[in-house]
Amino acid sequence: MNYRPFCIPCLLRRTLHTAEIATADEWLQRKIMGEIMAELSRADREATPAELVHKIFRKTAHTLGMADPYAEEKRRWREEILANNAWIRAGIDNAPEPFLAALKLAVASNQLDNELRQPLTLKGLVKGLDQTPFEPECLDEFRKAVLGAGKILYIHDSAGELFFDRLLIEKMQKPAGTITSVVHKAPVITDATREDAEALGLPVVVAEIIDPGIDCQGVPLGECSEEFRTRYDAADLVVVKGQAGYQSLEGQESTQRGVEKEIFFLLSVKCPVMANQLGVGMGDLVLERG
Repeated sequence: MNYRPFCIPCLLRRTLHTAEIATADEWLQRKIMGEIMAELSRADREATPAELVHKIFRKTAHTLGMADPYAEEKRRWREEILANNAWIRAGIDNAPEPFLAALKLAVASNQLDNELRQPLTLKGLVKGLDQTPFEPECLDEFRKAVLGAGKILYIHDSAGELFFDRLLIEKMQKPAGTITSVVHKAPVITDATREDAEALGLPVVVAEIIDPGIDCQGVPLGECSEEFRTRYDAADLVVVKGQAGYQSLEGQESTQRGVEKEIFFLLSVKCPVMANQLGVGMGDLVLERG
């Protein structure tokens, strides 16, 4: 999926937001914006939005002299989630269909990877689910894929989603050793890293936590390490969270090295480009079969 003209002003807004949370120095903010505008003027027309986000964030972070401008925001959110662990779990366990409730919450939590979002509280996210439509056409296919998979690769997105991903993984009720989690090798905006995953208890419910072998946004398979591609090829089911994951993996063959696999994308639609691509509305929750 190549980037669209709308992506340019969106990237500039995201750059300015990152600069503003990191520094009040307007000279530095202007310097960063100038660098990014120059970078975008040279952007490869075939690049995915995920590739541009990664390049722009890396350049912005370098100029700021900060590896992870969103580290404090991620820490605060993680602490709030852990403090409300029992309440969130009770809502899932007491639902008429706990698996569906966990799936819906995991998809809804993908809103958290948008640093430009309107202020979103934890209670607003969880309690707002009752008013949020979610009736994916491929739900039965997803259930069957989970039930039949011997090896599942779960590709995470933002750090804020990890606890909700964990709840969905638990409700999959797969044998130990079935599921492998994929996180980012290095922080990209608010995205999940190994440190985030370990802090939220992912090692308790998955066999292993790995990364794509490169510093990236989304999962550009052609650039990932051979070790990661081997894991990807071996999976019967690949669960992909987020817009960047969709942008980089959409259209990939479902059969790799002669082994057929199921691919499902879980995301909240946060921009007109993705809404148009998927034929849905802004804010919709999506479970899409690859």
